[in-house]
Amino acid sequence: MKKRIYYFDILRVIAMFMVLLNHTIASNITNSNCSGGEAILCSITMVMSRLGVPIFLMLSGALNLKKGNKVCLKTLYTKRIIRLLVPFVIWSFIYFVLYDIIRDGNMTATGLFSLLFRPGNAGHLWYMYVIIALFLVLPVFQAIIDKLEKSQIEYILFVWIISSGILHWMKELEIIHIDFYIDLHILNGLWGYFLIGWYLTEFDFNLPKKRIIILASLLFMVLSGMLCYQKISMQTFSDSIVSYSGVPIILLSVCVFMLVKIRGDITIGWVQKSIEYLSKISFCIYLNQFLARAVASVLIGKILSQGIWAMLLEFLITTGISVVFATIIYHLPDNLFGRVIKSSLGIGDK
Repeated sequence: MKKRIYYFDILRVIAMFMVLLNHTIASNITNSNCSGGEAILCSITMVMSRLGVPIFLMLSGALNLKKGNKVCLKTLYTKRIIRLLVPFVIWSFIYFVLYDIIRDGNMTATGLFSLLFRPGNAGHLWYMYVIIALFLVLPVFQAIIDKLEKSQIEYILFVWIISSGILHWMKELEIIHIDFYIDLHILNGLWGYFLIGWYLTEFDFNLPKKRIIILASLLFMVLSGMLCYQKISMQTFSDSIVSYSGVPIILLSVCVFMLVKIRGDITIGWVQKSIEYLSKISFCIYLNQFLARAVASVLIGKILSQGIWAMLLEFLITTGISVVFATIIYHLPDNLFGRVIKSSLGIGDK
């Protein structure tokens, strides 16, 4: 039995809450009217919420890449990809029924088939396309870490940060207006996080914790300040400022990963057990969150009007419903029927 790495659990729970934050508060504040203190709160929330996806991707790389591992294609497909694909297809169908059929009255064979290629009304499932694609090329990543030296891997990551983190990000921000003749698309995207996760786990760094905290704080304040200024002056946010592929979010995500790795083995009794438990049900929470959010929106409409406090309440209620739903599935009887339901809805082995 593999030894549980507790700082992975902490990172997974942090990422889970950040994703929920992104899909409740952050998705609503882009076009909401706010100023002063509310604008500051909105900006801080927006930056925090963008850390979830990078941390999840880095964790996937850390957990699935190991120097010297032999990637068996049969095992890759039957034990890894299938465990992602089955819950993904089932939840896609659930959301198709809820949104396309029940809400919109739009049921077509084309719409059902297209779920395999686009997330449709369940926008949060876009991540599944990314992670499944990364698992499909897992043997390529494994070959990279097996065959290349540390300095060569650092070179690959450096090129990715320059291409995706700086050049592509600056183009998104419309800072530069250059159509590069060299095709940089292969160098852009989120795949670099997968490799960074392994790199940060495999090697130890003697960086002082205070320096990491200072860098993370500076990045956080600069990004929040830029968003706050934009919100007050233009009453809107630009997602490009906090793009997943932009160098500020890359660096901030790396800082969080390193800080948790440094301090993540501290045991705090019931807190550690709670984190471990939430980590085990995090995939189910991610998958069911839009269902929980739909219920939360109805409840909030009867309590508060639109505003930052309504958004915060939506986040709390959505989180609560998601956790309760995942807990119920997790505690189903451990018979054949229970195991099938659990694996189908995103609960792995206990």
